[in-house]
Amino acid sequence: LLSTMEEKESISQQVKMQLKKLEQELKEQGISLSKIEELKKLPTRYLLGTPQEKIIDHLKLLEKRKSPEPIIIPTLLKSPQLELVVICDDYPGLFAQICGALTAFNYNILSAEINTFKDNTVLDIFILEDIIAQRSLNWELEARSRSQKLTEALYSLLKGEINLEELRKKKRGLFRPKPRQEITPKVLVDDKYSEHYVILEIESPDRMGLLYEINQIIFQQGLDIHFAKISTRAEKVFDIFYLREPKTKAKPSQEKISQLVRALRSRLENIAHQN
Repeated sequence: LLSTMEEKESISQQVKMQLKKLEQELKEQGISLSKIEELKKLPTRYLLGTPQEKIIDHLKLLEKRKSPEPIIIPTLLKSPQLELVVICDDYPGLFAQICGALTAFNYNILSAEINTFKDNTVLDIFILEDIIAQRSLNWELEARSRSQKLTEALYSLLKGEINLEELRKKKRGLFRPKPRQEITPKVLVDDKYSEHYVILEIESPDRMGLLYEINQIIFQQGLDIHFAKISTRAEKVFDIFYLREPKTKAKPSQEKISQLVRALRSRLENIAHQN
């Protein structure tokens, strides 16, 4: 108990220090006091795990946003990879829908972080591998063209102008080599660490559309993802989800979590056998 209290106190001090630095920087840039108030709405993990300049860029985007209009910012990276920032109103199944759209456009999700603010706004940050552009001789031109089409499709999806199934029907089939190593899927649950959430950890062999399938199962089990951290390394995915009941914001029941774990293990074992 003492060690837990000390840990929480340490995190609290780190948050206060980070808030103070950000507040000072915002004042120096002549940014409105209303935006400084927004700092208090930011999730702790986001505050402590995101570079200060990135947080300020995101806050500027939040201030410009005219709700309920989504904001989607694609930034082309190397090799070719794409950083995608999505800011929009939260709703059940949102993360699964975005992941499904990315899969439909043949983007592999290398990492993802979702943050839910106190005003029900989400900030999702993805690092994507462009499978189509990767195979093009003029990959940069191809990647820019594809990122524009993806952005337009996501706008339409988030505004309800098209549905996910329409996008998925247009998906191009691609050959991908089988993984070079055998990876046994793992699904772990921690319901002790957090007072408000059940923490779900998943390890699995990577494959296109995997994150969408995992999110679909979570959504079908009637659970809400408050925070997620996704990473892919050496053909293996490491996913962490903070889950809660969407209406009551309470921890899910043991029965519901058991059902979720069984469904996930069954699906991941099938995927592992297919690989």
